[in-house]
Amino acid sequence: DHAPWPYGGGFVSNCRMLPAQLEGYVFTVRALAQRYAGQLRILCGLEAEYIPAHMDWLREQIACYSLDYVILGNHFDRSEVTGLYFGACTKPEDLEAYADTAIEAMSTGIYCCLAHPDLCFSRYPQFDAAAEKSMRRVCAAAARLNIPLEYNLLGETRRLTEDHSQDLGYTTPQFWRIAAEYPVRAIIG
Repeated sequence: DHAPWPYGGGFVSNCRMLPAQLEGYVFTVRALAQRYAGQLRILCGLEAEYIPAHMDWLREQIACYSLDYVILGNHFDRSEVTGLYFGACTKPEDLEAYADTAIEAMSTGIYCCLAHPDLCFSRYPQFDAAAEKSMRRVCAAAARLNIPLEYNLLGETRRLTEDHSQDLGYTTPQFWRIAAEYPVRAIIG
């Protein structure tokens, strides 16, 4: 599930569990792992953004709950409360911010993979030189850090079912052609 964050100030996210729900989430996943032991291998993890102000808190939760993994979901520019939603990138500087944040996050050693690395093209108008430059930076960093990239099937479904005549949508074939030029692994999610 999407990781909770201790935002404070009364902000409540509409796309993730609350911090108070994390214990129940972990308990449920661990109970299912026990119930289906020998039949399925069930791991417990989170998809989490890179929010510098809350990274110590995230590390504490990983240790406290012995989480098996954390996926980088680079949805927001350093804050869901005040930052740009990367699924709404429309300008080259938005893509630069996306790449900067993804690379900084991957460098922390916390994340096992980068989810939907092409989310930033959901509303971006064309795969231009700025798009290529930013995505080459992301792919080079993923290769250097041995971080797999996730081919996200929700994005593929949206790309095939929504009108993207004015934008690229995600999944973005141009991104994956670039990724194929780098020694990166890919996973399907």
